[in-house]
Amino acid sequence: MKFFRFVDDCRIAEINVPVIPGIMPVINATQIRRMVTMCGASFPVRFQKIIHKYEDNKEALFDAGMSYALSQIIDLLESDIDGIHLYSMNNPLVARKICEGIRHII
Repeated sequence: MKFFRFVDDCRIAEINVPVIPGIMPVINATQIRRMVTMCGASFPVRFQKIIHKYEDNKEALFDAGMSYALSQIIDLLESDIDGIHLYSMNNPLVARKICEGIRHII
């Protein structure tokens, strides 16, 4: 994960402050395309496959996007990171699903 390489590079450079990853579940194909266009972000192949496979099925994309985000959050929690910034985009269903998905982990 690029985040862990970035943290390692920070530590090598003697930057010893908390580095907090941000997770935004992708539940809307239009939203992700806009983000890529605006900031030129790159996304892992697994994530791209999810978007392509489910972009025309709103419910399936929601479930797959939430599942992908939860797997990232669990990976981060297993690594004892300093915290996670969650971008729920003012969507209470997203916030609730994340809380439900990790309630027994944290």
